[in-house]
Amino acid sequence: MNHAKTCIVVEIALLKIPRQSFEESVEKHLKKDYFNYHIVYCEDLNSAKVKVEECVREYYDFVIIGGGNSFINRLASLLVRKQTCMGILPLGSLNGLASHLKVNYPLLEDSFESINRRTIKQIDTASLNEHFFLNIAGLGLDASLVRKFEHSKLPSGFSLLFSVLAEYRKAKKHWVRVLTGEEEYSGSVFWLVITNGKQYGDRLYINPRASISDGMLEVCIFKKPNWFELPFFIWNLIRKNDFSESRMIRLRAREFYIENRFPFLQMDGILLDAPAEIRVAADPQSLRILVNK
Repeated sequence: MNHAKTCIVVEIALLKIPRQSFEESVEKHLKKDYFNYHIVYCEDLNSAKVKVEECVREYYDFVIIGGGNSFINRLASLLVRKQTCMGILPLGSLNGLASHLKVNYPLLEDSFESINRRTIKQIDTASLNEHFFLNIAGLGLDASLVRKFEHSKLPSGFSLLFSVLAEYRKAKKHWVRVLTGEEEYSGSVFWLVITNGKQYGDRLYINPRASISDGMLEVCIFKKPNWFELPFFIWNLIRKNDFSESRMIRLRAREFYIENRFPFLQMDGILLDAPAEIRVAADPQSLRILVNK
C-alpha cells in the first residue's frame, strides 16, 4: 500500500493537550500503513504559510491543518487548485467548515478515524474582492461578534448565545444594495450573510439549504427581529430550520455585487474593515479536502 506523504500543521495556541499527548494520539490513531507523516507546530500564521507552501512545492499528498476557522481559512487559500489535499483537525470554538463536512469531532481519535478513510471531495471556495473564504462571510451581527472577541477566544454553547443577545441589543441597521445577474435587493438590514457552507459551527445553522459543492453562493439578508420574535430566531439557528420569507431574503448566484454601508466584515472569523463595494464570486470545485463518508 502507498504511504501518503503527509504534514500535520498545528496552531499551537489552540492545542488543548500537551504536545507529547498529541503526538501519542497521532501515533496511536493515524494509520501508519496509509500516512508517512510529520508534525509541525506553528506559533504564528506566517510560519504555517511557509510550511504549507513548501508542502505544495514538494508534492505532498496531504496537509492536515489543526486549528480554528481563521487559521484553516488562511492556509486553505494556499491549496486552491493544487494537487495536495487538505484535511482538518478542528481545534477552534465553532469549527464551521468542519461541522459542515461532518468532521467536527470532540475527540481527536474520532477525527483521525475520519482521516484514515481517505475520502476526498472537491469543494467550492469563494473570493470577496481580493480576499479568500471557505465557509461564511458576514456584515452586521456576526462581524460585531468577531470584533468583540478579536483578541480573545470566541465562546461556544450558551455563552455564545448570551453574546449574540448582547450584540443584538446594540445592533444597528445599515443600507445595502445586492445585485446578481437576475435579481436586486436594496434596503436597510440588520444582518447580511454570504454562505458557501451551512453553518457557523457549534450547531448554529444560518442556511441549511447551502451546498459547498454546487458552484453557487447564497446571500441571506435578515431584517431585525423584535424582542418577542428573538427566541424563535435563535431556535431556527439551533434547530436547522429555514427562516420565513418575512424575516429573511435569500438570493442565489455564482457572483454578487454589493454596495455596503456596514463598517465591518467577517470572513470565517477574520475581521476586516468593510469596503463600500464588494464583489463576491464562487470558485467551483477548487479545493480537494478529506471528508467523512
